[in-house]
Amino acid sequence: MDETIKSLYYNNSEVYPLTAFPLIMRNAIESLHRDCGVPMSMIGSVMLASASLTCQSLIDVVLPYDKYNKGSCALFLLVLAESGGRKSTIFTKIMSPFDRFSSRMKADYNRKLQQYDDEMEAWTEYSKDLRILLRKTKSTEERDELWDEIKEHRKNKPLAPRRFHLRYGNTTEASLAKGLMDYPYGGIITDEAINFFKGNIVDLLGFLNGVWDGVPQPFDRLTKNIDQDITAWMTILLMVQPKIFDTFMKKNDEELRNNGFVSRFIIDVQPRNKYIETSLDYSESDAAIAEYNNRIEELLKVQETKFNIFDDSKISLQLSEEAKKLWQSKNSEIDKKRDIGQEWENINDIASKASNNAIRIAAIFTRITNDECTIINLKPLENAYRIVEWHLQQANKLFFKDSPQELFINDVISVFEYIKEKFRSNGGMPFSKNDLTQKGVDGPRKLRCTKQLDPILSQLVSLKKIVIITNKNRAIYIVKPKLEAMYNIYEGNIYECLHLPYDFLPLNSIARINMPSNTQGKYSNNLFDPQKLQY
Repeated sequence: MDETIKSLYYNNSEVYPLTAFPLIMRNAIESLHRDCGVPMSMIGSVMLASASLTCQSLIDVVLPYDKYNKGSCALFLLVLAESGGRKSTIFTKIMSPFDRFSSRMKADYNRKLQQYDDEMEAWTEYSKDLRILLRKTKSTEERDELWDEIKEHRKNKPLAPRRFHLRYGNTTEASLAKGLMDYPYGGIITDEAINFFKGNIVDLLGFLNGVWDGVPQPFDRLTKNIDQDITAWMTILLMVQPKIFDTFMKKNDEELRNNGFVSRFIIDVQPRNKYIETSLDYSESDAAIAEYNNRIEELLKVQETKFNIFDDSKISLQLSEEAKKLWQSKNSEIDKKRDIGQEWENINDIASKASNNAIRIAAIFTRITNDECTIINLKPLENAYRIVEWHLQQANKLFFKDSPQELFINDVISVFEYIKEKFRSNGGMPFSKNDLTQKGVDGPRKLRCTKQLDPILSQLVSLKKIVIITNKNRAIYIVKPKLEAMYNIYEGNIYECLHLPYDFLPLNSIARINMPSNTQGKYSNNLFDPQKLQY
């Protein structure tokens, strides 16, 4: 990757943070993007799911805010892409190690199950023989000996083999319950999640939230036939068409947002059919994905070994001192952006999980690149935050429609259009604020109320589109900045910066000037499209 492209990926928040991934993942993402024409964010999301599914049973994280409890590294990911968006192409390539692994583990399970059936048949027959002998025996001493033998025989009852079920698609509640009893790690991983969203997912919300956190919970949430508490961990990757998700959210939005299920997801929204030309030579991407998949297979073998010897221990990773300081700083920054009127107001719930997801990704990156390391250093956490913050922007776009933030932005544009037309018709002369409150403004709402209008005018001042002047008689005027002075802070002679004739409003009659240097908008100015706010 040349320095120009590298700089672009590092510094442009609109561009997917490719350079945030470890080299072994980055090479695969970049080459698959080039050869298959699929957006990097879709590839990256599927790779994050595969890495999470691989690592979640091997590591946990000492949380910087709770040293007594360990956190999971399991990720929930949602990819919204239209039909024909090549979801299956990428999904198949990245998930192929799990397909091979699952086939081999299923064959091993079937072999053990056959052996168990044979042993169980022999054990059952011998149990019957002992019972028959017991009924026929009259001697007390012989009966006591037979009872001892029966008791000993019971101790030797064959144990049914556990099934290593790692990846679930559109599964049933009962099969999910049974699978997690045998092995409490798994993933709901599907590139066609239509059945997931059209099923009874709402009934599973409590359970699914629990497997993200890895907290003990009763299995009767899943099925009435299993009365048992269990601690399980799951990765989720749902790839689905936007319309299906939109319908699902319209039906269940309040419950899903309040419950916290959606807030746990790292969200990727794919543009409609925005793909590059594909290559006819896949040798580069085949080599890169093979290297990554080989690493995944190494870690899956570690899982297999631990499963076979009933070893449920994990390596605990903790943040370095530098990484802790970054976490504290970023967490504070994100919390500020979640406030009312701030950038992530619409996704307050999703942003609240951002730092937790960043730590999980940093832990995964650490294990993918080093089996022995127990410290999450500064760089992996920095990179994880770059990825999480990019996806927060995606989530913000997804949930922007019809939000209070969208309504306000549209109102600002409507008021600006009225003001612009007023200036055009009167030659740029100042006009009274009463012209707005008395006549109203066409737009998504009628803005004749000062309580509604004042925040909009303040935003336009902050955006350097107007200045508001109040005279000593408390009359308020909307004044147009001169184009050549719009990006100054209106220093010096105001008559040089504004379309304000000396005789219209003498300087000695001015009581207050609202300008960008002393006026703050309700929202950050970078949320507004400059193209929609031009004179």
